[in-house]
Amino acid sequence: MLTDDDFADLPLPSQKVVDVLQFVPLDQVDPVYFSRSYYLEPDKSGVKPYELLREAMGKAGKVAITKVTLRQRESLACLRVKDGVLLLETMLWPDEIRAAEFDVLDQDVDVRPQEVKMAQSLIEALSGDFDPGQYTDEYRVALEALITAKVEGHAVVQPASPEAETGTVVDLMAALRASVEAAKKERGAADKEAEPRPARKRARGAATG
Repeated sequence: MLTDDDFADLPLPSQKVVDVLQFVPLDQVDPVYFSRSYYLEPDKSGVKPYELLREAMGKAGKVAITKVTLRQRESLACLRVKDGVLLLETMLWPDEIRAAEFDVLDQDVDVRPQEVKMAQSLIEALSGDFDPGQYTDEYRVALEALITAKVEGHAVVQPASPEAETGTVVDLMAALRASVEAAKKERGAADKEAEPRPARKRARGAATG
């Protein structure tokens, strides 16, 4: 039987410090390793080392691979600069990441060049700059509306959910073509709304003396 004292006595060199192991380019760290993010704030005695590390890492363009102990568990972590703040992202250990072993990967699938080109057209039509503010958590919105309705004693009306089609063979090319056309229409409508409208000029009569 293991007690709390047994766990407390385990050697954890990174228990009270962030142990920097190596500095590496961020693009060499696969996002599959990332687990959770934490903003780091220095105490009064650590402001200068904090500033020094932040400035040096920012100029070097690299991140630090570290070890840190959270909740009595040592974890690999990535320390990087984000918006002028040091951000610590805990990481999974290599043996915690499963290999992608699926039977479908061994199948010989015939993909036609036309299908690839159509898929590329869809990607191009939906391409843009990443802006997380444009996405909405529909489940959260619906949940908040449900809670509000319950609190106010209103009737809860559930929107009709589209029935999933089963047993339907989909023409991939037709589906991609439809997706591309829909994406282009949506993008065109969004661009049209974003265009500045010309100001209307008011005709004024010139007074003559």
